[in-house]
Amino acid sequence: MSLIQVPQGVWTQLTTTDKDGEVFHKNGTSPVAYVEAAVIPVGYDAATPVSGVTDLQESLTYYRVDAANLVWAFCQGGDATLTVTPVGA
Repeated sequence: MSLIQVPQGVWTQLTTTDKDGEVFHKNGTSPVAYVEAAVIPVGYDAATPVSGVTDLQESLTYYRVDAANLVWAFCQGGDATLTVTPVGA
């Protein structure tokens, strides 16, 4: 399990492996949006193609995201703390 800080307004890389796993929104009062992309996304708005959103104490499962498509997190309204747990880790 990894503890990851997501600063407000900054895309933060969550995954580095091709395993399934889970993200848990541990701390922070604003929703966190997630995307799968090969490179760091630029900006965030209503047109951003998100693959999920979590609020405090919610989880998001991801499936076999490889090095060509990493999972990135973005918190617009404040900082957040997430835990990332690959399956089998």
